[in-house]
Amino acid sequence: MPMFTSPRACLIVLLGLLAAPAHAALFRSGDAVEVSGELREAAFVSGENVLYQANSADSVYLAGCQVKLASGSCGHLFAAAGTLDATKTSAKLGILFGGSLDLDSVHLGEAILAGGTIRLGGSSISGNLISAAGNLRIDSKTVVKGSSIITAGLAALGGSFDREVRAWGSEVILSGRFQGDVYVVAEKVIVEAEAEIRGNLHHDTESLTIKNGARVLGKSIAITKPDPQSHASAYAAAVLAGLLFLLGSLLTLILIERGLPST
Repeated sequence: MPMFTSPRACLIVLLGLLAAPAHAALFRSGDAVEVSGELREAAFVSGENVLYQANSADSVYLAGCQVKLASGSCGHLFAAAGTLDATKTSAKLGILFGGSLDLDSVHLGEAILAGGTIRLGGSSISGNLISAAGNLRIDSKTVVKGSSIITAGLAALGGSFDREVRAWGSEVILSGRFQGDVYVVAEKVIVEAEAEIRGNLHHDTESLTIKNGARVLGKSIAITKPDPQSHASAYAAAVLAGLLFLLGSLLTLILIERGLPST
């Protein structure tokens, strides 16, 4: 199994939120909050509507009903929102949660994503991806350089995946380019005509459809014996996403409710 940086991500969120009051930081809250320009410190922002379009080498923590990121960058990005839209945003680590996540031309080092619906369009992840969603769609222009662990009701995987992919869901649709092995556990698996899988396709499913034109260069292997390690990874990804969401949201709200100064 690939090594993910989830413990490191947890520490970043915890230490950043707990240590922030003792260091220089930007705190803003309100109904409509906008952050722009060049920042020299970490930023903690909360509001009904949040717009972040700043550049910072430090960490950024955002919480709101509607959060929008546009043409900004930061060291580590943590965001929790009802609706989160990100365009042309970059971060070394992105931990993003919401009812809806729409990520377009986003560039992340490592990514942990959780939401009701998640769309990755024209984006790149240079490290590993962990995602838990009701509906996940990764388009053909997205690139994931590291390994991927995905749980979703519906997972539509286009784009390019350079390393191993493990996916669990009710329905998994493979239409992208997969350089490594693909492990799929789902009620229904569809390999689209444009898909290319250079490694082996391991599948545990009631319905497997490989359409004409699809290229599976490795072997198609039915999983006859449950893989405890694989199932543990799926549950761990979902539980991790949920815990980080609850923990991050709670600590962010605690900091804001304490009346930290705003600038």
